[in-house]
Amino acid sequence: MGGALTRVRGAWRRVGSYRGDAMPRRRSSLRSHLATRLRLLVALIVSVFASASCRTYAGHPVLLSAPRLTADAVPPEPAATAEPAPAEAALMFLGLEGVLRHLKALHALPVAQGPAPHFERLPEVAASVQARFRDGGFGGAVRNVVVLGTTGFVPLAPKAMADLMQDPEVERQVLAASTFRREETLYALPGASRVRYRAELLQMGMGPIRFDLRFNIVSERRDLPGGRVWLRYDPAAEPANERVTLWRGGVLLEPIAGGQTRVSELVILGTDIQVAGPFLGPLLQLSRSTLENRATNLWRRAWQ
Repeated sequence: MGGALTRVRGAWRRVGSYRGDAMPRRRSSLRSHLATRLRLLVALIVSVFASASCRTYAGHPVLLSAPRLTADAVPPEPAATAEPAPAEAALMFLGLEGVLRHLKALHALPVAQGPAPHFERLPEVAASVQARFRDGGFGGAVRNVVVLGTTGFVPLAPKAMADLMQDPEVERQVLAASTFRREETLYALPGASRVRYRAELLQMGMGPIRFDLRFNIVSERRDLPGGRVWLRYDPAAEPANERVTLWRGGVLLEPIAGGQTRVSELVILGTDIQVAGPFLGPLLQLSRSTLENRATNLWRRAWQ
């Protein structure tokens, strides 16, 4: 990448060196000179965008380390539309290879088609995440962790289901949140986007034990060949965040016969909430129920 930029800049300087008596006098030569500079400018802009889109998520902790994604680890296409995934798709879950491994396992589970999703609670994943970030993570201490895997079928195309999952008003309703809004579009390119959302769930808890949960989520999307769509969730550290110190995961959406889509989602929710022993179980159950209700409501919306 650096070498390409150096060559472009060098060519730019050479083209820009024509001045005074050295500048061609004929109008056609002038047009050619300007066209060359325009092409070099476009090449430089494309190179910068390519560099920006290939970030390795600096500062994001690696969860559940697994072998680096390889071509044969990409979720399979249906036989009728099988084609190799582009190399840049591997960057989608860079640093979250373990999350991708569990997503693929969810995707392979035999589940019935219908309007109700299938849940996997994955306690071993929750224990691994909590042990890794007990003393501090991306957004602070991670004292309690809930992990929910969801998989099933919806009667929508993958792109339509991804649009539904990225609609802030839909997410506010299915999560029963006080606020869920789009804060910033970090980039939007054909087949790729990255958006930051703000979520607020107020007065969560039971009896006198209540908490306000305020946090940011970064949702990244890739539309892949064959109609598949991948989503990735990352936390976004903000001074105004409260209690939620980790929201991470991803989604695989794959078209199947009959116009339906197989959807598999993994969500990791971590908080810095520390409560006494008798209250810990109900607190975790409440967090798990919140995620399960969100997925159930989302599936219902898709089947309407």
